[in-house]
Amino acid sequence: MLRKILGTALAVLLATAMPLQAADKAGWIKGLLDSRQNQTAQRLTGTALTATPRIIGGTQAKPGAWPFVVALVDATEPNNYQAQFCGGTLISQIWVLTASHCVDGLAAADLQILVGTQNLSTGGTRISVSRIIMHPRYDSVTTDYDVALVQLATVAPVNATIPMLRSKQSARADAGDRATVVGWGDTTGNATYPAALRQVTVPIVSQTVCNAPNAYGGTITARMLCAGLASGGKDSCGGDSGGPLLIPAGSGWIQAGIVSFGIGCALPNKYGVYTRLSALSGWVKIMQSSIRSSGPRCKTGPGASADSCLSAAVSDASTRLRNLIVDIADEASPEQAKAARASEAAWRSALPGICAYDRATGGETGRLRCELRETQKRIEDLSDGLGTVAN
Repeated sequence: MLRKILGTALAVLLATAMPLQAADKAGWIKGLLDSRQNQTAQRLTGTALTATPRIIGGTQAKPGAWPFVVALVDATEPNNYQAQFCGGTLISQIWVLTASHCVDGLAAADLQILVGTQNLSTGGTRISVSRIIMHPRYDSVTTDYDVALVQLATVAPVNATIPMLRSKQSARADAGDRATVVGWGDTTGNATYPAALRQVTVPIVSQTVCNAPNAYGGTITARMLCAGLASGGKDSCGGDSGGPLLIPAGSGWIQAGIVSFGIGCALPNKYGVYTRLSALSGWVKIMQSSIRSSGPRCKTGPGASADSCLSAAVSDASTRLRNLIVDIADEASPEQAKAARASEAAWRSALPGICAYDRATGGETGRLRCELRETQKRIEDLSDGLGTVAN
């Protein structure tokens, strides 16, 4: 059901896309990313090009301007400046949104998230990662479905998050609209990596223009969004990967894209390509809803204390299940949404019967344990196959 709701994968032929990977500073993660970029370049051009990751034609961000922007850092490198290899954004105090190509091949223990600073040389807090969830349809060759979630091991000490552009808001990222990209990438192409966060404003480009023969030749999919100038000169690139493409929303901002890939950086007609969040934010919300929290640890024996704990756990699981259904329905067609709600209502009606034996043999404690088990199983069944998880 969920696979139908989220759509089916399209066959894509790539002739020109090169992932924007990390700067050549230090660390095995950057080496891995650079190696993949060079392999991609070799396939596309016949030459292993040197990466030139940078925010081009931009300016230094004002202090505190982007408190929801975070840095992905190599957990084995203590120096934040040397350790940073990609960007990301806080979409809640425990979830970071980034690009799949930034975390492909990494385990949660390999990665930390630097929050609370716009300067890699000072301040900020490193937070460990409990899991990485890549989109299951991410394609490392075409860079399609280039989105991933990183769950923090502890709550971020930053009270700033960024909303995503949802599917029903897609008209708010039209061709010609101005968008802002931020990141810590190279500013010159000569390995001049800034410690301070930088930003650049570029216009969004239509799919038709971006898919033209002199641009990306038909390889831009419905999950991609292009931005930049036909003349070049302003762009995001490698070290900026995973960071946000932002559009104005009232007095604030909303994230419309994730820095993904491009041919070179700031070249004429070679626009920056971003993950289109209006096409994939539904998957993000569904994965957030479906991830099981650790929940309370309840005593195994019967009794009022155990029942109270189990009741709280059932309530928590039921809330997550309801949120999951809401998110599924929000991304579905009216017919699919109706079917999802009907299926959920039928399951809830059947739950007392499913747990009747447990209640008869184990009393209230047995009933609660059954409801918790069945609700958690329902969440897992609905979200099965929706994410590739690294712990």
